[in-house]
Amino acid sequence: MRLVSWLLLPPAAILVIAIAIDNRDPVTLSFYPLPWEMQTPLYAVLFAGIVIGLAIGLVGGWWRARRWRSLARQQRQETVAIGRELARLKAQKLDAETKQLPPPVTAA
Repeated sequence: MRLVSWLLLPPAAILVIAIAIDNRDPVTLSFYPLPWEMQTPLYAVLFAGIVIGLAIGLVGGWWRARRWRSLARQQRQETVAIGRELARLKAQKLDAETKQLPPPVTAA
């Protein structure tokens, strides 16, 4: 995984820098119902859109996985409960076996 990161990071960085250099022209952003306008470079708008899209995707994926996280938590709790019950039953069996052993026979 580290190797893949090291192989993909430099070309991605070069691509991002190339996009930023090529798209320096200012654009006007206006938020329609509001009276605000701002001038910003086009690359800032592009990168902001990418970051916002990634954030929305991350939140959506996290939200969709909530069922699996809940199921995993429930199964973990069941596993712990079964382990405790197993330990209790083993201890109970060991106690029962030691109580049922006949007294040791001594040679006369």
